[in-house]
Amino acid sequence: MRGYQNIELGSEPRYSSIFKIAEYYDVSVDWLMGRTEDRYAHRRKPE
Repeated sequence: MRGYQNIELGSEPRYSSIFKIAEYYDVSVDWLMGRTEDRYAHRRKPE
């Protein structure tokens, strides 16, 4: 919980934490960071 509180207070999270959160919620890291509207981009295979 402390890690989440630090993020809420403006601290930059570690990439490993962001990855774990994205993995837990089954969303892309890009969506979680607000870089894309596609929450499931990580599921698509590159063409």
